Order: sequence, then C-alpha cells, then structure tokens
Amino acid sequence: MKENELIDPPEWPFKLLRFFCKEELVEQVEGDMMETFDYRVETLGLSKAKWLLYRDVFSMLRPFAIKGINFKNSNNITMLINYFKLTIRGIKSNKVTSAISIFGLALAISCCIVLFLFAQIIINANDFIEDADQIHMVTSKAKNQSGDEFIWGKTPDFIGSDFEEQQDGPFMMTRYTKSSAVVRHGDIVIEEPIEYVSEDFLNIFSFELTDGDKSALEKPTQIVLSHKAATKFFGEGYPLNKELSLIINGENVPVTVGAVAAKFPNNTYFDFNILVNEKLNPTTESNAGSMTNATFFKFKNPSIKDQFESSQKNWVAMYNATDPKYKISGFSLIAFDEIKNTPYNIAGNVVGRENISTLYGIIFFGGLLLFIACFNYINIALVSATKRLKEIGMRKSLGATKSQLINQFLSENIFLCIFSALAGLIIAQIALIPIFNSFFPLDFTIDFTSLQLWIFLFVTALFTGLISGLYPAFYVSSFNANEIFKGSEKLGSNKNVIFKIFLGIQFGFTFLIIFSGIAFINNSHFQKELSWGYDNSNLMVIPTSNKSQFLAFKDKVSQYPEVKNIATAAGHVGNKASSIDIVVNDEKSPVLTYDVSANYIDLMELELIEGRNFDQNKASDFDNGLIVNESFIKKYMIANIENDPVITADKRYRILGVVEDFHYDNFYFPIDAAVFRLSSDTTNTMILAKIEGTADLAETRYKMSKDWVSLFPDYPFNGYLQSEIFDDYYRQMSIPTNILILFATISIILSSIGLYGLVSLALAKKMKEISIRKVMGATMKHITIITNKPYLIILSVSLILALPVSHMLVDGYLDQVNAFHVPIDLRVILPSILLITLAIFSTIGLNLLKVAKSRPAENLKER
Repeated sequence: MKENELIDPPEWPFKLLRFFCKEELVEQVEGDMMETFDYRVETLGLSKAKWLLYRDVFSMLRPFAIKGINFKNSNNITMLINYFKLTIRGIKSNKVTSAISIFGLALAISCCIVLFLFAQIIINANDFIEDADQIHMVTSKAKNQSGDEFIWGKTPDFIGSDFEEQQDGPFMMTRYTKSSAVVRHGDIVIEEPIEYVSEDFLNIFSFELTDGDKSALEKPTQIVLSHKAATKFFGEGYPLNKELSLIINGENVPVTVGAVAAKFPNNTYFDFNILVNEKLNPTTESNAGSMTNATFFKFKNPSIKDQFESSQKNWVAMYNATDPKYKISGFSLIAFDEIKNTPYNIAGNVVGRENISTLYGIIFFGGLLLFIACFNYINIALVSATKRLKEIGMRKSLGATKSQLINQFLSENIFLCIFSALAGLIIAQIALIPIFNSFFPLDFTIDFTSLQLWIFLFVTALFTGLISGLYPAFYVSSFNANEIFKGSEKLGSNKNVIFKIFLGIQFGFTFLIIFSGIAFINNSHFQKELSWGYDNSNLMVIPTSNKSQFLAFKDKVSQYPEVKNIATAAGHVGNKASSIDIVVNDEKSPVLTYDVSANYIDLMELELIEGRNFDQNKASDFDNGLIVNESFIKKYMIANIENDPVITADKRYRILGVVEDFHYDNFYFPIDAAVFRLSSDTTNTMILAKIEGTADLAETRYKMSKDWVSLFPDYPFNGYLQSEIFDDYYRQMSIPTNILILFATISIILSSIGLYGLVSLALAKKMKEISIRKVMGATMKHITIITNKPYLIILSVSLILALPVSHMLVDGYLDQVNAFHVPIDLRVILPSILLITLAIFSTIGLNLLKVAKSRPAENLKER
C-alpha cells in the first residue's frame, strides 16, 4: 500500500447497517465507522480493521437503533422487561408450584419436539431427490379378487421402452425391479436384495455418491452399492472396482463395484441395496405380461402427459391379451413429489410407506399430552393466583385497566412457557430421543442450528402460553378490587365450574392414554398366544435353489437323529404360495394355493375336520385332488364336498378334505380361501424338518448350516424356524405399544403432579380450618373426606364419562388395523381403572401425610 493511500471499506456491512438502522442515525454512525476503519487500517492492518468493522455493525443491532421501534414513545419493551422480571420473581416466590408447572409443560413439549422431528421425516419424505416435479411414476388401475378397483404400482415392462422410443426431446426412463441374488465376496456368501434398473436410474434420481460416478450403470458388469451394502462386504475398506459375484438363476455373474452411494438420509422412503443393470435381469421384457415394480419417466415438457394418455389404450390391450391375474383398465402418471402424500393408496408402491395410521396415532396422543399439561397449568395457575389477590386489587385501585392485567398475566405465562420449551429441549435431547431411537430403525437427532426447530419451539411456547394462560388471565382480571380487600372473592374455590371441567378433562385424557396403552399391551400378548391353526414349534424350514440341492440336502437332513419327520413343498405357509383361478359364474377368482407332499398336512398338524388326507399312492390325488380350508367352503358355498367339484379354466378338481382355518399371513389380515394340491419331489424345493422336542434347536440349526456350507459353499444357508416368520410383524406391533406405554407413564406423571399441586394449594389454604378441626378432635378420615371429596367426585365423573369414550375409540382403532385383536373387556378396563385410581390416591395420600405430620399449634400461630 502506498503512503497516504486510503482503502475503501467493504460495502455490505454498511448496506446491512442502512437496512436495519434508523435513518437519523445512519449518516452519523456510518461516518464514524469509516473514519475508525481508516485509522484501524493504518494501525492494526486491513484484515483486523475489517473484522472490527463487522463487529461494530452488529453491535448496532440494538432496540433503540432499529427502524420502526420508537423507544422514546413506546412502553412496550419496558413493559415486557418488567413482565419478565415479574415472571422471575414469581418463580422464586412460588418455587414448588412453578417447578410443577415448568416441569409438566417441559415434559409435554419434549414429546412434541420428538413428534415434530418424526413428522419432519414424514412430511419431507424423499425431498433430497432433485427435480421431483419432473419425475413421474406410471401407475395402473386394476381389479382385485373381490372385483374392486385398486391403484397398482406395478407396470408391464414394455411400457418404459415403448414410450421412450416415442420421445424426441429431453426424456429419461428407468424401470425398477426388486429381486434377490446370492452375492459372494471372499468368504462372505449372502442372499441379498438387489434392484434391476435401467441405465438412467442415477441420472433421474439424485442419490449422492461417495465413490465412482453415475456412468457405472451403463456397463452390465458394474453394480452400485448402498452405503450399508458396501459396509457389509468391505467394512472400512475401499470398495471401488472390487470384484463380487452374483448368482442369478443359478448362473455365476462376476461384477465390479462401479459406484457407492452415500448413507441415505433419515427421510428416505425410496432407496436401494444393490443396483444392477437390468440387462442382467432374465425376465425383463421377455413377454408382454412381464411386470416391473415401478417405471419412472423424467421430462420437463408437460405435453408429454397428453401423449402418454393417447398411448395407453394400446398398452392396456396388449397387456390384457396375455390373460394376466389382474386385468388392467388404464394407466396414469403421478409426479414423484405427490406420491408421498398418498403412498399407501398405491398397492405395491416402492416409493413411501404403506400406512401412516401409526403416525396419526402418535401425533394424537402427543397432542393429548400437551393438553393435559395445559390443563394442569391452568388449574394450578387459578388456585395459585390466590396469593396475588392483593397485587391485583392494588393495581386495580391504582387505575390499571382489565386489558393491562390480561397483558401482564399472558406475558408472564408466555415467558414461563418459553422456559418450559427450553427445558423440554434438554429433556428431549437427553432422555426422549434415545428412547425413541430404540423404538424405530431411525436415527433421530436434534439439529440445534435448524431454524425450523426454533420456530416450532417458539410457536409451541406461544401457543401453549396463550391456551393455558388465556382463561386464568381473563378470570383474575375480572375481580373487583373492593371484593378482594373485603375478602369475599371466591378465587380457587372448588365451586368454580370451569376449574372442575378442566380437572375432569385432564384426567379423562389421562385415562384414555392409559386405557390405550393397556389395550395395546393386552393385544400384543393376545396375538402372541393366538393359535396359528397349526403347530409351528420345532419346525425347521430349509428353502433350496435347485433340484440337486433339494435332493442332496433332503437326504442329509433325513439322517439327523433329532429329526423325527420330513415333508417337502413347492409352496409353504408363511413363505411362498401360488394361485389357481376358480371359475364361479363365468368369472375367475384367484385362490391361494400351496403345492405340498402327501404328509405335509400331518407334519404341520393342520386339523382335518372333514374328508381325508392326500394319498401319494393314488394318481388321481396328484391329478385333481384338493384339500381346502374352512374359508374356502364358506366363500364358495360348498354344500357337499363329495358332489361339488372345483372348476378352473382347464380342470375339474375334487375336494378330498377340509382343514380348519389357519393363519398364512399376520394378524392384520383376515383369513381367505386357500387350497393344498399334492406335489412330488420333482417340483418341490423346500424341506420341512420336524425336530424332536428334546433337541437343542439352535444346535441343530448350526449343524445344518455347517453341513450346508460344506455341500454348497457358493450358496448361503437360508434355513429358519417356522416360529420366526412373524417376528417382523411382532416387532412392528411393539412400536406403537412401546410409545403408548411411554406416553401413559408421562400422562400419569403429569396428572399426578398437577393433582398434587392442586391439593397442596387447597390444603395450604385450608390449613387453619384443618388445624382447628384437629384440635377439636377430628380424625384423619374426617379431614380426608372434607378436603378431598370435591376432587374425588370430579375424578369419578371424569372416569365414568371417559370409560365408554375410550372403549369406543380404542376398539374402533384396533378394528381398523387388525383383523384379529383382543376384545376390549375387563382385562383392559379393570387395570386401567386400578392404575389411575392408584395414581389419584397416592397423590392425595402424600398430601394427607403432610397434614398428619403438621402441628396445629404452629399452623394457627403462623396465621
């Protein structure tokens, strides 16, 4: 820098200053800052002068300098500061009641914070995908077994290629087909989910890659791994260009890792495990009836939608001509960013969740907790206001208007709620987030830099402050000063109707949450104890990939001394089934079908209630014999199984026997018609081994897996226990149950501390009367009755009203989501009543204990 040469200061700090600072101050302040800047450049250097200039500008961000705030003519800020001081003084002078109020609100707000994070994931589902409005998924309209239309996510393979060929402008297409393959890397041999996709998949969906690039999918010899899959095969090692082998349809396909995706964000409802070029898919476009899980297009020109509409008639005809299971009446396009709003309306949708009823339930109960905390606060605020009667009377005597008193009480209340919100943030971070993370396969975290979070906290505090403070503010501001000084005001009296209603609603909500929690716990036990319709114990199922595996391992398993019986099947309950189309009144009706060996019914211990079992020595049983379940008989109104044949398009079947209904799916779904057909080991692929009851199942399983690896080192052992097939269902079911248990616990705590605070305040107010009664010889029983009778009446009425409402809501919800659920009877009702009664009497008892220990002489002396 040349001597005496001035350097211009940066411009944007002054622009910021002009933006927020009052005009009458800007000119003078700006001039001083420029002079100071020049001096600092000479003495401290340019860099330091710039930093100090930034500091000076931000230091002007004070109320007196901000545009629009007339500090001299407005008392608003001064008043708010005074209200803030009054709030702090109020907390200090009423430590117990303030602590109860803040803790209760903080606990409820902490639940709301977790629900906010949970809802954010749902609302922002898949928002990391760029240009989502340009991406469209093809959906089809089909008919289910009952003839009802439904929206289907699956589409014929040919649609993607056919429509792509019609486009001249910017246009991309990808199919997405879910499958599985045996993946081998070194000693690791695992059956993994894979996704066959077209070359443009990564050009359409903006998944972040940590290694490699999007061109990996252009080569059929390269695959793209998710972060999870890469970690599974390579740990912390570098995966790019490493070799793996896929076994697809029995053929070994060597591939290399062409790219690795970054860890998917929490709000992912569309992802992948291993992306494989669809050219390796042996079924793609092999015929007009071949289906893919989803077909996506990406285009900017909206007129393409019209072209799609005009093309679909030919596609419908082409597909239906293949005589598919579900006839399609039309196709349509839905934008990717719209799918998340109604994903559960699309059957087989690969984008998004199936149903959000659990989320709605959680948000509903979270809202109840917040209301319980608000009612808690209202009741305590009403009763504790007795200590401020003189203050209210004095302010009114000095000319304070009703609106000024309302502003004061509301402001104090909002400040208290802001403290509670901050405390709730701490509780959520320390306690609730880890608990919720243990419930869900998610990784909840609080982003303290998130502006949305702070806006949510402020709005929640404001909303809670207004809701909980509005009534107390209006109520206490309506008092007459003369009546206060005469001592005739009835504030906090148990005769106050609103007070009774609030207390009753609070405990009614608490009872509903407790009732729901106990109903869900009972339902969980009920379903775990529910008979599946067959004996699932000690049953090992071993699926095989080809005939040589099946025969060799069947022979091996038959030599195990602990295996007492073996059956085989091509389709097995809870694993795999096919279907046959029953023709009734010239209409086809698909029926769930299991092809099994002759001793399958006996090994599974399915109850044969009519007719006979399969006979493997009778050729006719193989040819046209059926064993059906009870639902089949009812659905097709079979009057006589010997005389009523079952007709399909190409065959007449005879019903040999009828078994009792059994659960082939989880308890969300009702039992439908199902049939068994006799099959032989030429087509069967699964081995079912019944293990001796005295055998160690884990040891037997381990022994089988070792033998399997020695016989088939290139294939993983996929054997499992039949008792494990609903494990995922039970895990899913435990999530709302655990959350309700948590919410029920919190609601009991909230209501108990609220009731404790109320009774404490009421007893403090009546302590003189109680002391006189004790001196006069009153017993604790008598004192208990006169002090708690009003509460017990209110709570009894609340429970009487809450019981039928809770019964109706919970029973209706369980009916909606479960075909088989626990009946809402005394097993739910009695524990709910017992639990809340215990909470009420424990809370009241703690206060009475204080009364019993108090000395009348000291109480009378103090007053």
